[in-house]
Amino acid sequence: MRKVISVLFLVIILVLFQVSEVMAHPGRTDSNGGHTCLTNCEKWGYKYGEYHYHNGGSSSSGGSGSSSTTTPQAVPPKPAYSQADVDEGSAAGKDQGYQDGYDAAEASATTTSGNESYQLGYEQGYMEGFKAGQEEKMKEDQEEGTNDGQKSGKKDVIAGHDEDPVEQSDQSPAYNEAYVVAYKEAYAQESLRQLVKEKGFEQGYEHSDIAVPIDYQDNKELEDLFASAYDDGYSKRTVEEKIKHGDLGYEAGLALETIDSIELDDDLYADAFNEGYERGLSERQEDAMQAGYYGAYLVDDQEEVKKYQSELLKDFYSKGYQSNKIAKEIRDTAYDIGYESEDYVIDDEFTDTKEAIALYDGLFKEGQAQSEEDSRQTLVYVFGAGLPIVAGTTVGGWMWRKKKKKKVG
Repeated sequence: MRKVISVLFLVIILVLFQVSEVMAHPGRTDSNGGHTCLTNCEKWGYKYGEYHYHNGGSSSSGGSGSSSTTTPQAVPPKPAYSQADVDEGSAAGKDQGYQDGYDAAEASATTTSGNESYQLGYEQGYMEGFKAGQEEKMKEDQEEGTNDGQKSGKKDVIAGHDEDPVEQSDQSPAYNEAYVVAYKEAYAQESLRQLVKEKGFEQGYEHSDIAVPIDYQDNKELEDLFASAYDDGYSKRTVEEKIKHGDLGYEAGLALETIDSIELDDDLYADAFNEGYERGLSERQEDAMQAGYYGAYLVDDQEEVKKYQSELLKDFYSKGYQSNKIAKEIRDTAYDIGYESEDYVIDDEFTDTKEAIALYDGLFKEGQAQSEEDSRQTLVYVFGAGLPIVAGTTVGGWMWRKKKKKKVG
């Protein structure tokens, strides 16, 4: 009985030893079933660079007995590996893995370059880099999709388009997922912003006191947006009303209405109305004065005067008439110059306008005609009476001379 117990105990010990050998250290093994420890060696009870097997040597058994012996295999020469080889392979694998992961390429963690330690490090580094590349690419795609989605959502609201987040066929799933989410959020937010602006603008345009709806009072951004839109609406209405009342004043000024007799709906626009009134009145005044100025060039301007029934306009016409100094001088001198001149003469100061020349010529010719008529009448009187002429005088004291006409008024 003791012999049976001893055999069983020995078998258990051998099995545990085999398992501990197999589980002692993870990693790939070579064709001999072993490898060199290069990572966390002390944790597993090995020295750095120690070559060991993960299973024992070959076993043999024979005869009718129940005994077995283990014949250890020859230990191959220990390779000249180092941690530097592992690190170098890890760095190279990490770079390549990152690029493949970023480019969404198929993962390939194996390499034929370097020794066993380099290849082991390459595999570990590659998978780490591959994962990092995938994560970085996903992060970038998500950021780009979010930005594009926000822009498109806001743009569609402003353009009056319906909500329609269209996924991009040439983009990654991460991009499209982020794009759709951001688009919908931006569309909803901008739609609310537009609604707030419309209500604020309408309230301001009505020129009513500002009253922010209760729904927006707990949101500082929306409350400020409402107030800003209110100001825009209020300003726009103010500008329009000023233009409107300015036009009303202008028409009243043209019609020569009495400003005191006009009542305004809102004194806020009284200044705009008054400015328009003065503009219209000044325009009528300018027209009347200009008509009077050119009326002074007419020999008879009564037809022009009849056009102005208002005493105010007649006064403006008269002021314009009197302001024409050239016409006045022509009226004072042209007739006498013509009366005394046989040939046509005119001063340069009377040739600035065709109207001045016409007035001058009319009076000049009238003076010449009167001079000729006076001369003819004098001759007829002298010779018809048979009175002698002596040194420019006649018997009885009659003088043969030209008569000037009085200045034209």
